[in-house]
Amino acid sequence: MISWSTLIHPLALEVLVIPFAIGLGIIASLFSKMIFIGPIMTILTLLVFEIWFWGYFYESGLYGVNLSLEDFTIYIVLAVLSFLFSRSLFNKKHQ
Repeated sequence: MISWSTLIHPLALEVLVIPFAIGLGIIASLFSKMIFIGPIMTILTLLVFEIWFWGYFYESGLYGVNLSLEDFTIYIVLAVLSFLFSRSLFNKKHQ
Protein backbone atom coordinates (compact mmCIF):
# COMPACT_ATOMS: atom_id res chain seq x y z
CA MET A 1 0.00 0.00 0.00
CA ILE A 2 1.32 3.42 -0.93
CA SER A 3 1.08 6.03 1.76
CA TRP A 4 2.03 9.69 1.72
CA SER A 5 5.36 8.94 3.39
CA THR A 6 6.40 6.51 0.66
CA LEU A 7 5.01 8.54 -2.25
CA ILE A 8 7.79 11.14 -2.16
CA HIS A 9 11.25 10.37 -0.83
CA PRO A 10 12.23 12.54 2.17
CA LEU A 11 15.39 13.75 0.43
CA ALA A 12 13.32 14.89 -2.56
CA LEU A 13 11.12 16.88 -0.17
CA GLU A 14 14.22 18.57 1.25
CA VAL A 15 15.36 19.53 -2.25
CA LEU A 16 11.91 20.84 -3.23
CA VAL A 17 11.37 22.94 -0.12
CA ILE A 18 14.52 25.06 -0.55
CA PRO A 19 13.45 26.89 -3.75
CA PHE A 20 9.90 27.11 -2.37
CA ALA A 21 11.12 28.75 0.85
CA ILE A 22 13.39 31.22 -0.97
CA GLY A 23 10.64 32.07 -3.46
CA LEU A 24 8.11 32.54 -0.68
CA GLY A 25 10.52 34.88 1.09
CA ILE A 26 11.08 36.94 -2.05
CA ILE A 27 7.36 37.18 -2.74
CA ALA A 28 6.68 38.19 0.87
CA SER A 29 9.32 40.91 0.71
CA LEU A 30 7.95 42.24 -2.57
CA PHE A 31 4.37 42.37 -1.28
CA SER A 32 5.32 43.92 2.04
CA LYS A 33 7.83 46.31 0.37
CA MET A 34 10.35 45.54 3.14
CA ILE A 35 13.54 43.67 2.26
CA PHE A 36 14.10 42.10 5.69
CA ILE A 37 10.79 40.21 5.56
CA GLY A 38 12.22 37.87 2.90
CA PRO A 39 14.91 36.24 5.06
CA ILE A 40 12.56 36.02 8.05
CA MET A 41 9.91 34.28 5.95
CA THR A 42 12.55 31.95 4.47
CA ILE A 43 13.80 30.90 7.90
CA LEU A 44 10.27 30.43 9.25
CA THR A 45 9.28 28.31 6.25
CA LEU A 46 12.35 26.12 6.62
CA LEU A 47 11.82 25.73 10.39
CA VAL A 48 8.17 24.76 9.96
CA PHE A 49 9.13 22.24 7.29
CA GLU A 50 11.92 20.80 9.44
CA ILE A 51 9.63 20.37 12.44
CA TRP A 52 6.94 18.78 10.27
CA PHE A 53 9.53 16.56 8.51
CA TRP A 54 11.01 15.12 11.70
CA GLY A 55 7.63 14.79 13.34
CA TYR A 56 6.02 13.03 10.38
CA PHE A 57 8.74 10.72 9.09
CA TYR A 58 10.44 9.92 12.39
CA GLU A 59 7.64 10.06 14.92
CA SER A 60 8.40 6.70 16.53
CA GLY A 61 11.57 5.81 18.36
CA LEU A 62 14.18 8.07 19.88
CA TYR A 63 14.44 10.57 17.02
CA GLY A 64 11.89 13.28 17.68
CA VAL A 65 12.54 16.75 16.27
CA ASN A 66 16.24 17.08 15.53
CA LEU A 67 17.47 20.60 14.80
CA SER A 68 21.23 21.05 14.79
CA LEU A 69 23.67 23.91 14.40
CA GLU A 70 24.38 22.68 10.88
CA ASP A 71 20.70 23.11 9.97
CA PHE A 72 20.66 26.66 11.31
CA THR A 73 23.85 27.47 9.38
CA ILE A 74 22.20 26.30 6.17
CA TYR A 75 19.09 28.32 7.04
CA ILE A 76 21.18 31.46 7.53
CA VAL A 77 22.91 30.95 4.16
CA LEU A 78 19.53 30.49 2.45
CA ALA A 79 18.17 33.56 4.24
CA VAL A 80 21.14 35.59 2.97
CA LEU A 81 20.38 34.35 -0.55
CA SER A 82 16.77 35.41 -0.11
CA PHE A 83 17.94 38.82 1.13
CA LEU A 84 20.28 39.28 -1.85
CA PHE A 85 17.59 38.30 -4.36
CA SER A 86 15.06 40.59 -2.69
CA ARG A 87 17.51 43.48 -2.61
CA SER A 88 18.43 43.05 -6.27
CA LEU A 89 14.75 43.00 -7.24
CA PHE A 90 14.12 46.15 -5.21
CA ASN A 91 17.10 47.88 -6.84
CA LYS A 92 15.86 46.96 -10.33
CA LYS A 93 12.34 48.09 -9.47
CA HIS A 94 13.49 51.51 -8.22
CA GLN A 95 15.84 52.29 -11.10
